[in-house]
Parts: sequence; C-alpha cells; structure tokens
Amino acid sequence: MKKLLIGIIIGAGLTLGAYAVSQDKMQIRTFESPCMDINSLDKVLTEYNELPVLRADSVRKGEDDYIKHVTVLYMNIETSSWTLAEKMNDNLYCIISVGTGIAPVEKEIRDKIQKGRKNNQM
Repeated sequence: MKKLLIGIIIGAGLTLGAYAVSQDKMQIRTFESPCMDINSLDKVLTEYNELPVLRADSVRKGEDDYIKHVTVLYMNIETSSWTLAEKMNDNLYCIISVGTGIAPVEKEIRDKIQKGRKNNQM
C-alpha cells in the first residue's frame, strides 16, 4: 500500500544506480526511486507517523563523478514501519526503500562478523 501511495504521489522517478556483488563480480543495476519535494515527502511520512531517527553523510556514484547527499532513516517506533530517503538537495528527496519490522542486529551476529574479519586479515 505504501509503495502504491508513493507511486501515485510522484508520477515520475529518478533513476539511481545500485551495486550488487554477485559471483565475485561487481554489477551495476538501475532502479526507479520516487523523488519529491519536502512537502510531498512529509505527507507520506505523516500518514505512517514516521519521524527521523538517523542521518548520514552519504555518497553515490554518478555517471561521471560522485554525488554527495544526506541519507535519512525515518521510523515509526510503535509500528516498526520505516522509510529510507536521500536528500539530494535542499528541496529534492528520493525514497530508496520502505518497509516494516526494523530491529537492531543482535550482538552475537556482530561479534561473529567482526571475528571473521579479523581472521581474514591474518
């Protein structure tokens, strides 16, 4: 339902590149991301009662250079719904993913990954 609502609001998307590692090869895939001004994004976030919880300075590979932007995670703590959006400039936001059921990764899993990384460095 949320994806349908976003599609109806936007009507046009911005093609962004995504990197996928498959069989030891880097692949570039393109996908459509709905982009909108802050007022349109706020309408979507308000419907799901999502608020910003994390922000990160980010970079994305463009055709000829790297594009600096801010990535923001919006979340409804009560329902676990979330939206991940890129702030491309002062008035252009692109939704790159939405979902439900967000939760922290368990410490045991993080410790296992870190141990594996240390073993690979030796």
